[in-house]
Amino acid sequence: MSKLTYSINELFSENFLDTQKNWHFVIPDYQRGYKWGKEPVTKLLNDIEKFDFHGEEEKFYCLNNLTIVKQTETEKDIEYNVVDGQQRLTTITVILACLKHIETGVTLPQFEDKIKYRIRGITQDFLSKLIINDKFTIDGKNVHFHDFSHDENSVSWNDFIKFNEIYDYQDVFYLFSAYKTIFNWLKEHENFRKEFTNKLLNHVKLIVNNVPDVENEATFFGNLNSNKVQLDGADLVRALIITNVARIEADEVEDSLKRKILINERRVRIGLQIDSIMHWWKDPDHQEYYKIVIKNIQSDPSNIKFEEDKNPLNYLYKIFSLLFHNKSVIRLENFEEDIVSQWNNILQLQRVLEQWYNDDKLYHALGFVLRYCHNTNIKKIFFEEWKEKSIGVFYTYLLEQIKTRFEDLLMPVEKALAEAEYRKECFEENWYEGYDVIPIMILLDIIQEEKKGKRIPVSMFQKNEEDKEHIFPQTPLGHITNMKEIEDRKVILKEYINLVNEIVDSTNQIIPPKPITEWTEDEMRSNVLDKLQTEINDKIKQVVPINCLGNICLLDETINRSYGNDFYTAKRLAVVNHYFKGNSIRPHVIEAFDKSWKERNPKSSSKEDLRNWTTDDIIERRKHIIESINAFLGGSWNIKK
Repeated sequence: MSKLTYSINELFSENFLDTQKNWHFVIPDYQRGYKWGKEPVTKLLNDIEKFDFHGEEEKFYCLNNLTIVKQTETEKDIEYNVVDGQQRLTTITVILACLKHIETGVTLPQFEDKIKYRIRGITQDFLSKLIINDKFTIDGKNVHFHDFSHDENSVSWNDFIKFNEIYDYQDVFYLFSAYKTIFNWLKEHENFRKEFTNKLLNHVKLIVNNVPDVENEATFFGNLNSNKVQLDGADLVRALIITNVARIEADEVEDSLKRKILINERRVRIGLQIDSIMHWWKDPDHQEYYKIVIKNIQSDPSNIKFEEDKNPLNYLYKIFSLLFHNKSVIRLENFEEDIVSQWNNILQLQRVLEQWYNDDKLYHALGFVLRYCHNTNIKKIFFEEWKEKSIGVFYTYLLEQIKTRFEDLLMPVEKALAEAEYRKECFEENWYEGYDVIPIMILLDIIQEEKKGKRIPVSMFQKNEEDKEHIFPQTPLGHITNMKEIEDRKVILKEYINLVNEIVDSTNQIIPPKPITEWTEDEMRSNVLDKLQTEINDKIKQVVPINCLGNICLLDETINRSYGNDFYTAKRLAVVNHYFKGNSIRPHVIEAFDKSWKERNPKSSSKEDLRNWTTDDIIERRKHIIESINAFLGGSWNIKK
């Protein structure tokens, strides 16, 4: 009867499985990368420490199964694919690596070259260098891995990656973290190291399932995991692609040795392609840009789950399912049919999504269309408008969709309106309540950044923690709560009265019962103040087009609520301060408050221009907005009343 349980010493011995050849554990491409965090690593160490075999040599701590399949064999070498148990096997290897660099007085097995990661070459390189104790450069200094936890040489992951960017991968991060966790634990248990090492080598065992060669390891792998924590859909799609595509492509090769070589080479290449795609989708901006496409795509509750927060590749697979499976519910079995074509289409889709994102003009136009042009969708865009058409034709199509989006807000106009009629429109329109101003403001951001050869951040494609705000305030005063506010409001109220009286004719002047500075606290809290405020508001609306498009912008709510209904100069100062504190300000807001769009009056100074925000400013900005949209969309537009 063949042996079932193997101690760590036996697992890494030269005659493991009674072979006299040089052998290796291989982590195949369809496996997920190493992903044990601090908690499971620490738990394993503590469990081994607490295990007491009471002097009984046959008693052992079982570390569960290790399932392997013999993959290749030559005259001198054997490779065993690890189908199940790679997380435990890798963790044991890292523990042995730490023990190698700490004096325990115990001879360790020759573990250094026994594990090979095919999932990514960088992972193998990092693991090998960790094990053989190579030196790494950190800020010009050579640092040993086993010195990482020494107080004088403590190195964080960010420190390490800053000088070793090629290792910036998730599974390498977990290996890095595991090593530091284990090393720190061993330092804290200095008096227990020798006993711990003996326990680990001789009384920690794995049940080794050495199964015969199987045609489809992915299915076998899936079956092994069916009664455990369920794998994410992206992991199983990866297994389907890597194991089946290579095998199907090699079916016509008759020579069995050549066929095996071809399959292995193809699997490695596919694994690297998937890793590269995964790396692209890890970028939060890429995820945010295409999140709008997958918002209604769900996993079948009775099927494997595809959760993008667990595996970013699910963004791609959900978009693929919507396009090629014509379904808003994603299922694993849909990927099993005609797997070679599926893989080719996945690669094609990824290239297209990257191209759309990387081209600045497509990035802007498509980002806007996906969010605000509800008469189109990603399927129509991909299959009808993109395929076999030039980028120029596709871009023109996107602009036409944006034009259509504004048909309910903008209308073509054949000739310019007379000045009086134009001003009348400005007073009659209501962009604060009557129209959806947000898409207009976002389009202005896009226009402004494209003029500078830049692109807006992904976050700016939608309203975030922002408010629609009047540049000239709609209401001068609000509720008064304390004495300081009373004195401040007196100053503001006096300024508003002066402002109104400068604009209106002499018969419409506002004359309070007595000078504002002489009002008592009771008067400031009375209905006399309310009546005065109402009079001011009514007068302002007669002389200032408060709700005109030219008077609206989209502001971060922290700015808006910090200055409330202050005058233009105070608002402009708040915007500038917010910007110079490192916060983002929308391009159309900067443009509005610095008046860079305005034709300067040669008789006025820049200081005078930036001191006030007048009716003329509002009307001129409205004209500028419409002209900007005309230039961008290639049309002649005016605002609908």
